[in-house]
Amino acid sequence: MQGLAPVFGKIFDSYGPRYLLIFGTTFHVFGLMMTSLSSEYYQTFLSQSVCSGLGASALFYAGTNAVATWFDKRRALALGIVASGSSVSGLVVPILGRILPGWAGDRFGRFNIEILIMIITGIFVLALWIPAHSSGVIVAFSALYGFSSGAFASLLPALVAQISE
Repeated sequence: MQGLAPVFGKIFDSYGPRYLLIFGTTFHVFGLMMTSLSSEYYQTFLSQSVCSGLGASALFYAGTNAVATWFDKRRALALGIVASGSSVSGLVVPILGRILPGWAGDRFGRFNIEILIMIITGIFVLALWIPAHSSGVIVAFSALYGFSSGAFASLLPALVAQISE
């Protein structure tokens, strides 16, 4: 999804979100429709992974780039709210896990919060996931890891925008 970021970024900077939205919607829907017709593994791979993935990527960058260029002062919080939209069908914890780091990033520094979150996430992996031998520990790890790693999705666009100003 992030492999074509330079291409989609250049298209967004040159022409705005319109062409990304048209391309993304067309490819994503077409990929999903072709998945329903797939009968071989390679057809499923091409339709779901390549075609639908390209479309979803273009839609993602159209949305996040529009927010990243519109907001300046509270950019990390705005991008955290945008990133939490992908969790609407999930639980409340991932939403809070993406909005609160955005707010904290604007208040205490985006890189400071990102580093802190990555250290916490690493501790969860080393302390819970690796030695896990029961389903209870795995469930606890999943909840804590989902809460902490959600900050990566919301803070990354703000960090990129901050270093490219």
